[in-house]
Amino acid sequence: MGRSIITDGTAEGIETGYTKNAQYCLAASAYREDLGGMRLIAVVLGAHTSSLRVRDSRALLKWGFRFFRTELTPARMQPRTQTLVWYSDERTVPVGIAKDHYMTFPFSIRDQLKDVWNLQSELHAPVRQGQEVGTLEIRHDDKVLATLPAIALQDVPEGRLFTRLKDYLALLTR
Repeated sequence: MGRSIITDGTAEGIETGYTKNAQYCLAASAYREDLGGMRLIAVVLGAHTSSLRVRDSRALLKWGFRFFRTELTPARMQPRTQTLVWYSDERTVPVGIAKDHYMTFPFSIRDQLKDVWNLQSELHAPVRQGQEVGTLEIRHDDKVLATLPAIALQDVPEGRLFTRLKDYLALLTR
């Protein structure tokens, strides 16, 4: 192919093709360390010439790098919220997500993203570190962009007999 898709050195992978039905096609990827390690893939199908597929791929990648961002959301094993634990002397457990999650979204909505935690309303001890206790939804307006499992970040042992009895009675009257 002899022609560079991205002239600033960010192009990583390219696959070209041509068939009579599909015409000139190209799949290209590019990586930008200066944007937090953002990688984009552009796919052009049905271009009428080889140069048009290069031009369109370049335009797609430049547009993506200009208007989108990829971010780590949220950091691995960091406490993000907490939830009530019944039948334990420890009343709450810190909650986070199990693994790193990268998300690509339009740059213009960054400040409008919301974390919505949907946690079990009756979490009973004992609770084990890593136990799923609900979900984290990352939302923009009413649209859910990602749903991640929420986990307990530490063990919570079963409480003393009096604590368990008190919680049992409290739950009966709920």
